[in-house]
Amino acid sequence: MIWYLTGSRLATGLSSIAAVIYVDATLDSRTLDGYLSRLAPVELATLLPAIAITWLSLDAIVSFGARYLRGEWPARSRTAARVRAFAIRRHVRRYERLRDRARKFQEEALDSGPGRQPTSETEWLRASMLEFSSSYPRGIENITATRLSNTLKAAEERLNSRYGMDATVVLPRLTPILPTRLEKRVDAKSGAIDFWVRLAVLLTVVSSFVFVSMFLPSAPRLTLLGLVVLLVSTTVAAYRVSISCAHSYCVEVEVAFDLHRIQLLEAMSLPAPKGLEHQRELFHLVSLILLGASQDDVKFIYEKVDKKLSRGEWVEINNFSVGQAAAVGNRPSVKAQRIRFTSGKPVKTRGRINSGGSNA
Repeated sequence: MIWYLTGSRLATGLSSIAAVIYVDATLDSRTLDGYLSRLAPVELATLLPAIAITWLSLDAIVSFGARYLRGEWPARSRTAARVRAFAIRRHVRRYERLRDRARKFQEEALDSGPGRQPTSETEWLRASMLEFSSSYPRGIENITATRLSNTLKAAEERLNSRYGMDATVVLPRLTPILPTRLEKRVDAKSGAIDFWVRLAVLLTVVSSFVFVSMFLPSAPRLTLLGLVVLLVSTTVAAYRVSISCAHSYCVEVEVAFDLHRIQLLEAMSLPAPKGLEHQRELFHLVSLILLGASQDDVKFIYEKVDKKLSRGEWVEINNFSVGQAAAVGNRPSVKAQRIRFTSGKPVKTRGRINSGGSNA
């Protein structure tokens, strides 16, 4: 992963050096070849502060843009909210197209039977179904603004649906106990995503700079226009590579959870699960702990769950949030959704969880 990080920083630094030299040569009304041949050491030293400032500024812009591509949009920016809404509508239309193809494939698979040879259309529908399941989360309301963030969110939802855990907070604790080979694969895929995303943002910034420089006097407009087209094409390619790396990364993360999740419970001194439902509740408790709930609050909830499970009664705490968990025990009462344990299905009521946890 360190090589990917070094490569992205190096690309940012080289872009900063090229930008400063190009601007200085343009302002001096000299060609680039003549500028470099007559560049004195003293003049080069005066450019170092400008290169350093440009490097730091460009690195900050690239980091900020990478967060956008990962789906971390500012909540209070109206402009960002409008762009985000437009992008989400675009992805909703694509989601609906893939969903319709997936349903059609399922219907044809049920009608055709096991002995029928697949046609080219069936294979195309099957590919659409696989893309649908791996590229978007379940439900239109969960779709985000970029393909990269949708791919990562789809993997998070699959793990949450399978094991009842918040993968974003559990994964950093799972990584140290993974086998060395699998840990290296996960780190390599994560580093590849960061590298290609940062490269895509960097190329976007550089192409914008080159496009603006076309309007400077004595600028070679046709050459710069061709360079802009090349940079934009490379940007699109880099972003698509990052999405491909995200798919591979999600597969590696799911493999890590599938094979080594029980070791995480042992490392956190939690008991071995007694069944699938008990396992889901344990991992939900782990997520609450890592999200900030205190040990006393989580212990109180776990004792309730463990007692009900030992009596074979149905229990659900998956809708408990961290704030609701913190309200249980000797804490001030807060507005929350409380859940009663019953031998049938859960009874959920709106109200206040009082201090002492008597409502649980």
